[in-house]
Amino acid sequence: MTSSTIATRLPEPLLRDVRRFAKRGRLGPSEALRAIVAEWVAMAKYPAIEFRDGPAGRRPALRIGPDICEIVMVAREVGPDVAAMREHPGPHLSAEVIAQALAYAAEHREVAALVARGLDVAHAVDAALAEASDVAVFDWAIAQRRVVVTRDYTDFSRLAEVAQRHGRSFPGVLLISPALTHDDVGGIASWTR
Repeated sequence: MTSSTIATRLPEPLLRDVRRFAKRGRLGPSEALRAIVAEWVAMAKYPAIEFRDGPAGRRPALRIGPDICEIVMVAREVGPDVAAMREHPGPHLSAEVIAQALAYAAEHREVAALVARGLDVAHAVDAALAEASDVAVFDWAIAQRRVVVTRDYTDFSRLAEVAQRHGRSFPGVLLISPALTHDDVGGIASWTR
C-alpha cells in the first residue's frame, strides 16, 4: 500500500492524547496517529464497530457484542444465514450489525489473521473481571479452561504454585515480561500453538 505525507498542527490537549495513546500502545507518534485515523475511519464507515485493548493488542469488536473475529468464526460455522448467526452471539445483534462486522472483516486482513490463528482470547475486562482479584481471575480461567497470560509475575506465579502444591489442575499460566509490546504478546500465539 502506498502512503502519502500530510502535515498538520494539533492543539496541545489533542497532542497529549495522541502521545498517551502512543505510549499505551508502545507506538511512535506517526504510527499512533495513523492508527487513530484508521480506527476513526472504520468507526465512521461501520458505526457498530469499536476498538478494544486486549492481551493481543487492540482489536475490532462490536459496540454491543463480541470481537469481530468471533463473528467471523460463527459465520464460518453456520454459513451466510444471518438468522442462524444471531443465535450464537445473541439475538440482541441485528442483521445490520452482523453485516457491518462481516463487511469490516472482509476489508481488513488482520481479522482473518486472528481467525486463522484460531485465537480465542478473552480479556479480564470483557469477562467483567476488571475489578476482580487475581484469585477470582485465576478461578475464572480454570473454570473456562483458559491459560492466563499475564505480566503479573509476583501474584500469578504464587497462585500457580499454590494450585500445584494442592494438586489443583489448571490449564496454565504464561508469565511474560513487562518489556514485551502488544505486538510481541500477539506474536506469542504463533509459538504456543
